[in-house]
Amino acid sequence: MGDSLKKHLCEDTQLMLRVARGNSQAFTKIYNKYFSFVTDYIATHNRHSGIPEDIAQEVFSRVWYNRAKYRPNSSVKTFLFGYAKNVLMEEQNRLAKAVTAKQNWQLRHPTVSSIIMSDPKTVRPLLPVSLIKYPEKSMWKSIVGTQSLLDY
Repeated sequence: MGDSLKKHLCEDTQLMLRVARGNSQAFTKIYNKYFSFVTDYIATHNRHSGIPEDIAQEVFSRVWYNRAKYRPNSSVKTFLFGYAKNVLMEEQNRLAKAVTAKQNWQLRHPTVSSIIMSDPKTVRPLLPVSLIKYPEKSMWKSIVGTQSLLDY
């Protein structure tokens, strides 16, 4: 390892140790230096629509909150990317659960158009008389096309 790389790593480690002791100026330096790296990592590994900058903000928020856990036996980049990986996995799991919950809700609460399309004869008695008499003036055409309720 070259001397300049060792010096660079040593400087980052020293900054991060100052962050671990609560030094906000050192944190700002780490943030400014690594924010774009963390954002790029997230953008590369993000399979969902979360905005990389928002997820990176969460990463640095957790780094600050858990700053005392930093140990100099790993590089600052490794430490940050570890948090980025965890936050990204949590975000992906959260989104997957939200999609599943939405799908389950849709199964339990079908839309009116899906009910009408699946069995219009059952729905016909429930519709207002004006809809049956004047289907061309109703939204029925937009749901079924050119068919009228009288066709069923």
